[in-house]
Amino acid sequence: MSILSLLLASAAFFLLGLATEAHHRRRFGACPQAARCEMLRTGGWLSLVVSVAPALLARGWIFGPILWAGAIMAGAGIAFLALNFVPARAMRDPEIPSPSVSASSRLCNGLACRCGASI
Repeated sequence: MSILSLLLASAAFFLLGLATEAHHRRRFGACPQAARCEMLRTGGWLSLVVSVAPALLARGWIFGPILWAGAIMAGAGIAFLALNFVPARAMRDPEIPSPSVSASSRLCNGLACRCGASI
């Protein structure tokens, strides 16, 4: 159950990280649309809230919150390292055009790329 809590916390921070324009553009080569940002944020927060239950079931009400706090810290660290240091697929595969030269990423340089704003 504690592994499940860690996996849910990691997934939560991956989703919250992908809701930002920089990580989304690096991974998918385009700015996120407002609906996609909202979906990623909602999924991230929901996954973070759900990650409490396995920790409480594994260790009870006394040590469960401590396990959950450790799981969310470790999940945040895992997501941070993966989003920032694992190369994006587009950068590893030479057949896929680099996100830095695609037309959609050129449009993302201004404020119009913020989640919720239309291009």
